[in-house]
Amino acid sequence: MKKTDFSISRLFFNNKFLAVFSLVAAFIIWLGVAIVFAPEDERVIDDVPVKIELSQAMKTYGLKAFGESDYKVDVTVKGKRYNVSKMALSAQDIEVRANTAFVNSAGKYTLQLVASNATNRVDFEITSLSIEVIDVYFDVEKTKEFEIDRNIIAPNGIVPDGYYAGEISLSESTVKITGPETEIDKIIGVNANVNIDEPLTATKTVNCVISAYNSSDTEPQYLSYRTNQNEVTATVPVYRRVMLNTGVEFVNSPAKYLADRLEYSVSPASAVFGVAESRIEGLNGTISVGTIDFSEIDSEETEFKFEFDSESAVLIDDSVSEFTVKVNPGAVEKKEIEVPLSSVIFEGTPEGASPFLGQISVTVTVIGPAESLEKIDAESFTVKADLSKVKNENEITDIPLTITLTDNEDCWIYGTYSTKVTLL
Repeated sequence: MKKTDFSISRLFFNNKFLAVFSLVAAFIIWLGVAIVFAPEDERVIDDVPVKIELSQAMKTYGLKAFGESDYKVDVTVKGKRYNVSKMALSAQDIEVRANTAFVNSAGKYTLQLVASNATNRVDFEITSLSIEVIDVYFDVEKTKEFEIDRNIIAPNGIVPDGYYAGEISLSESTVKITGPETEIDKIIGVNANVNIDEPLTATKTVNCVISAYNSSDTEPQYLSYRTNQNEVTATVPVYRRVMLNTGVEFVNSPAKYLADRLEYSVSPASAVFGVAESRIEGLNGTISVGTIDFSEIDSEETEFKFEFDSESAVLIDDSVSEFTVKVNPGAVEKKEIEVPLSSVIFEGTPEGASPFLGQISVTVTVIGPAESLEKIDAESFTVKADLSKVKNENEITDIPLTITLTDNEDCWIYGTYSTKVTLL
């Protein structure tokens, strides 16, 4: 086989080769010219974050920055078009720092911003910043707990005519406030601002805005508030004003008096109350001002005094401070009976303990119609003693006795009774 000699010079006599070579050479020359003689462009890089780093002096004095923490600036750069294009350059390639070298005490400082190339990949020049300085407040961080006061903001009133607003309660009583020490020390009070745009006709719970204030009645700066719950709420109890007759409730009544109640009178016989609108109909025009235990009712007229206290109603009448109740038991008599404690029923006795009573009997006073009292003797009673609260053995403890009548419907036991017991 005849060997063919290869010669580069012969390639240049090949038209196809010359065409390809010319194209490649032209591209290389164009690229070189584009790189060397490329025009410069100017471009704005938006939202470059500003870094505020702690100087050694700030670390020494425990200073930190307060207020806005997300500073950003627009940076104008200049360079070869291919270096400053969006493909080549972004905000991550630029670093902007606030100069904190002169920060050495609490106060507001104007910090110079310094921008630099954060990468060695791209060559460009920083020509300007949208802002040259920022104002930053520095101080020692402090946390302090304050009591919260209510501040009612109700331009149109809390309730309309015919209604009554009760005591407004807050879900939190205290708040922890964190901020600059200088600003925290200026606080003289904290309000829970309760905004009521329109008068209320029913109880409502609203969210509050917490704000501290200083001696100038303005809110100190750079504060953060923290409570046990995510938010503080205020409950505004709203009642309907209504004139009601007054009455009482009886407890531990003998069976006869459950339906045929004892005669009594209340002074004043009526008063103005605030009642939840949903309960008014169920009261039938009368509200209870107190509860009387039959064990407190003597054989003669007995007088009681009550200050009104209810979860679902309030006393609005300013002329009334208390209610006087007189109970007339009618034609009854009083009888004293010696009740032995030999058959007392012990409840809640600690395991392994034996109770020893300090007396063998107790004198019980019974009230009722004369004919019924004649039928009652020492065997007519059940006596119970609760030992669950007696903790120490060999120690004398005074415990209450629960004494009840059996097989009787119109008599009651007057007074309270106790005895001394020792656990052995």
